[in-house]
Amino acid sequence: MRIIRFLNEHGEVQIGADRGDGIASVLIDTLSTLGPDEDGTSIIDALRDRHAIVADDDPKMRELMTAVLRKAACRCTVCCDGAEAMKALDDPSVDLIVSDIRMPHHDGFEIFSAARARSKTLPIVLVTGFGYDPTHALVRVAEHGHDRILYKPFTPRQLLEELNKAVADCSGSDATGIVDTGEITTIDTLLAPLQPTNILCVGRNYANAEQTIALRDEPLEVFMKPTTAVQAPDGPIRIPELEDGANPMVDCEGELALIIGTELKNASEDDVMSAVFGFTLADDVTARRFQTPTGPPRFMRGKGFDTFCPIGPAIIPAADMSAPESMTIRTAINGNVVREGHVGKMVRTIPEILSELSRNYTLTRGTVVLTGSPPRPDATPDPCSLQPGDVVTIDAEGLGALTNTVIAASDE
Repeated sequence: MRIIRFLNEHGEVQIGADRGDGIASVLIDTLSTLGPDEDGTSIIDALRDRHAIVADDDPKMRELMTAVLRKAACRCTVCCDGAEAMKALDDPSVDLIVSDIRMPHHDGFEIFSAARARSKTLPIVLVTGFGYDPTHALVRVAEHGHDRILYKPFTPRQLLEELNKAVADCSGSDATGIVDTGEITTIDTLLAPLQPTNILCVGRNYANAEQTIALRDEPLEVFMKPTTAVQAPDGPIRIPELEDGANPMVDCEGELALIIGTELKNASEDDVMSAVFGFTLADDVTARRFQTPTGPPRFMRGKGFDTFCPIGPAIIPAADMSAPESMTIRTAINGNVVREGHVGKMVRTIPEILSELSRNYTLTRGTVVLTGSPPRPDATPDPCSLQPGDVVTIDAEGLGALTNTVIAASDE
């Protein structure tokens, strides 16, 4: 699957699986890995038209949960105790449950057990206002592998998010939280495949054998790009106008990029790959005039201009990328290859990069990690200086091609 982000013919931002010929299957990003769901659109889409049991012996809580679900276009069967909830489970159209843990007649564990006996894929969220549960229903539910517990008081948004996660757990969407709606739509404008929460970049990660030994003895070189530097596939790379009129010496470096799907902190090399959502390409564009031996703040200015981080064209889920270390990443300007390298020859491997980063940074869901730029061929000038009209193409087997045209600031 090739996951893209785009504007449809109505100007709406959507996530999709690229089917070619300008069409895509509409996907729901239930965990908001690829961008913030500020208006709750993805959550509501995942809950729309479901038939929910809402069970709580507190009338105010029943009213709140029912109102929230109905605003999300759910049909609700409202139950004031465990007996009514158990009876409601006889309706085969029920496909979502939100239930209090402690209720008369039957507690949350009994409702959970009855629901699981009916279906292993029925989304269930249990709510409670008690830190200590004398019936141990929470413990018994946890022993059965259920972790969708919401503690009172909670906000409507928190309830929707927990229900959304429960749907993702049971949808067959796997750990990515991506759900295929089956709907087909037209792609109008291709966007960057995600809105990153952070962009972390690794420097000096390709070298010859002698340099590799030396670099492995040094701390990992890390810098950041602002998320405002993200540019779409086919979007322009803009050469900035500097205050003194000097040439900013804009250079490009194609890199393999990783998207984090599960938060990483202090993770071992053996554990990090399970947190990778997918792979894509990125261009680490730099105004070399600001890249000095002393590093920041001038170094960081050169990395962070608007349009200086094109990403795309699509994300390949980690499950579909069996051997990223076998890829060759190429950067070409006007068809001439200026950088090329084999991912398997990186100084630090992908697991090493992610493990080391996670010791010092929390890698949140939606973080993009650029893994370093392959070297220049011997005959290539160092550095390149992009000019308006140049076309930069970054490609790798299985990931497609990321192509951006260079423009002057005055041309935009």
